[in-house]
Amino acid sequence: QVLYEKEIDFLEPAFDTGTFSLAYTLSESEATVPTRPNEDLLVPGRSRHSVLAGISLEKGKFAGGTSLAYQSYSLDDVGSSRGEDRFREEILALDANLRYSLNEDIEFAVNIFNITDHPERAYVGNSTRIVNNQFGSWAARLSVNANF
Repeated sequence: QVLYEKEIDFLEPAFDTGTFSLAYTLSESEATVPTRPNEDLLVPGRSRHSVLAGISLEKGKFAGGTSLAYQSYSLDDVGSSRGEDRFREEILALDANLRYSLNEDIEFAVNIFNITDHPERAYVGNSTRIVNNQFGSWAARLSVNANF
């Protein structure tokens, strides 16, 4: 696992602060299960490659940013044979957020999720046997946060 983070100082004075971050995780894990003792399987729910990149910026009472996340395919569920294993295809998601601090105690925020509208797709055994092909669309959340 590697994390790189850097202040983006060349954007001053347009922004008070800015940060770029990039994280990468490589998972070489394998599992064995009693029902298939002679096979080494991927660890269920764990992608081999995971990347997260983000930029955050602040100017006065405003703060915001964007993040891009990628996960390679993964084994979701172990079947009685390879042909019955359930896999989740790779995921790519772009999110963005913007916050405005009215004062120390009240903040307004908008978050937008899955801007790319990347589908959630799963298959059994091989990629031609799709069992889930869901386009969840994007979503937004408006919020007011208050400290008492």
